[in-house]
Amino acid sequence: MKQHRNLVSFTGGHAGWQRAVLLLLVHGGFAGVVWAQTLPEAFGLLNGASVSSGGGEAWVVDFGVSRDGVSVRSGGISHNQNSWIQVAVNGPGLLTYWQRVSTEPDFDYLRVFQNGQEVASLRSSGEIPWTKQTLSLGTGAHVVKWEFSKDEADDEAGADAVWLDQLSLVPADQGPPVIVADPLRTGGEAGATVTLSVSALGLAPLQYQWRRGGVPLTGETNAQLALPGFGAGLVGMYDCVVTNTLGNVTSAQAFLGLVTHGGALDDVTRYWFGHGDVFWLPQTQEHVAGGSALRSGVVADSEKSQFSASFSGPGTLRYWRKLSTEEGFDQLRVRLNGNLVHEASGQREWEPATLVLPAGHCTVFWSYEKNERFAFGEDAVWVDQVRMLLGQQGWLEASFTAEQRADVTVSGWAVDPDDNGLANAFEYLLGRDPLSHLAAPSAWLQAVVGPLEGPGGGPDRFGLLLELPLTLPEDVMLVVEYSESLGDWLPLAQKTGNTSWASVNGGVVLESAANQGRIKVRVAHPDPLGGTRAPGFLRLRLQLLAP
Repeated sequence: MKQHRNLVSFTGGHAGWQRAVLLLLVHGGFAGVVWAQTLPEAFGLLNGASVSSGGGEAWVVDFGVSRDGVSVRSGGISHNQNSWIQVAVNGPGLLTYWQRVSTEPDFDYLRVFQNGQEVASLRSSGEIPWTKQTLSLGTGAHVVKWEFSKDEADDEAGADAVWLDQLSLVPADQGPPVIVADPLRTGGEAGATVTLSVSALGLAPLQYQWRRGGVPLTGETNAQLALPGFGAGLVGMYDCVVTNTLGNVTSAQAFLGLVTHGGALDDVTRYWFGHGDVFWLPQTQEHVAGGSALRSGVVADSEKSQFSASFSGPGTLRYWRKLSTEEGFDQLRVRLNGNLVHEASGQREWEPATLVLPAGHCTVFWSYEKNERFAFGEDAVWVDQVRMLLGQQGWLEASFTAEQRADVTVSGWAVDPDDNGLANAFEYLLGRDPLSHLAAPSAWLQAVVGPLEGPGGGPDRFGLLLELPLTLPEDVMLVVEYSESLGDWLPLAQKTGNTSWASVNGGVVLESAANQGRIKVRVAHPDPLGGTRAPGFLRLRLQLLAP
C-alpha cells in the first residue's frame, strides 16, 4: 500500500524499478533515512501483475509530483533516447491510470503501446495536467507499455518528463458494465442518416437502450443508433443506458444538431459538420461575398466551437477569416487530419489563408478555442468562401488579388511582400499566407554542428536542420547544397514533392518521426569536422517545377 510521508528529497539508481528507493524523511523534528516503495507500489500496481522498465534510463519513484503522495516518473534521458515502463496484466477489463506530461510540444512524446501496437489516440506532449486515461483489455494476457521518447534536436521544454499514477484494472465480469467510448457530439444535414455509437465492456449479455432527452426510444436497443431522415425534429441530447445482470451504467450525453452551413461558406457540394461545445452559425452581418458567412458559436471559457469538412487532395485549400479575440489566448485553430496547421488570434479584418492538402482523403477542422478566462473584442471569429484550388496557380489566386498577381514586386516567387524573411516561394512550400506579416518559424531552418545521433554518436559534423510540413506541394524540389567558398555548390541531398529525401555526394540524411503534421530533417556533410579543412557553407535551394 502507498504511504503518505512528508518527504523533501530522494535518490534512486539507474534500475530504480528493481529496488526500494532511499529517502530523507523529516517529520516532527526528526530527520532520518527510511526505505520507500518500489516502482510497482508507487504506480499502484495490482496484485499478480508484473512491471519492468528500461531504455536510456529506467523510470523512478517520485514523491514530489503525484496524486496521492507517490508516483512514477520517466528517467532522465537525453536526445534520441527513450525511457519506458510496462506492465503485464490479464483481461478482460478496463485499465485506468493517471498521467501528467511536461515536455517539448509536438516533438518529445509520451506514447502508449498495447501488445506492441501504439494507441495513437493516447499520444501526448506539451504541458498537460493530471489526466485520467483508460484502455479496454480483451480476454487473455496483455502487455501495456508507456514510453517517453525525445527527438534528436537540442531542445527541451517544461520539466522534460512524464508521470504515471494510480493504475488500476476493473475486471469485466465483476460488476456493472463499463463505458469504454461515449457517443460523440455531431450533426447532420437535413434528410441524411445520422449515427451514434457507444462501446461498453462487461459481463455478457449486454443490453442497450438509447434515450433522447432522458426518454427511451422505442426499439433502439443496439450499440449503434441510426437516425434516417435527420431533421429539426430529431435535434437534441442523446445517451445510452447499458445493462447486465450486475447493474447498469449511462453514457455521457451527445448533442445532435442540424448542420446546413454550405451556403454560408459558398460551397454546397459537401457536408459541413458541427462539433465542440457550441456549433458555428450562419449570419449576414459579416461576409466576404455571397451575402453570408459562418460565425463561431457563443462559447464560455475553456470551451470550443468547431466545424469540419472533407476534401480530396492534392491541392490548395483557401478560406477567408476575420478575428476579434483575446490576442494570444483565444485562438482560431485549423487542423488537417488531426494535425494543427494554422493558429490565429487578435483583431484582424477579412484576410485569406491557405493550406496545402496531401493526396487522398483530407478532413479539415476549424475550431475557435477559448482559454480559461477573459474575453476581448467580439469574442468571435468568422470564416467564408472555402475553396479548393490546385498547384502554384491556385496558391497565387488564393493568396493575391488580380491586381497583386499582375505586380511581380508583390506576387513574384522571389520577393517577400510582407518582409518576414520568407520569399513567396518558401511561403508556398510551408503552406503560409504570404501577406500575413507573421514571422518565419524560428525552427524551420537551422545550422547545426554535432554528432549525428546525440551525445556519443560519433564525430561532430555540420549540416542543416529543417522543420517542414509532413506534406509538401508536389511541384517543388528541395536541394541542400555545400560550398567551401560560396563559389561552386555541391548538392548533398534533395527531394521532390512528397518523395523521400535522396542522398547525393555522400550527404547524410536523418529524418525524425512525424509530429503534429511536421517533420524534422537533418542533412549533414559526410566528412567529420577536424583537421585543416574549414566547415564551409550550406544552403537550401527551392526550385518550382513546371505544372
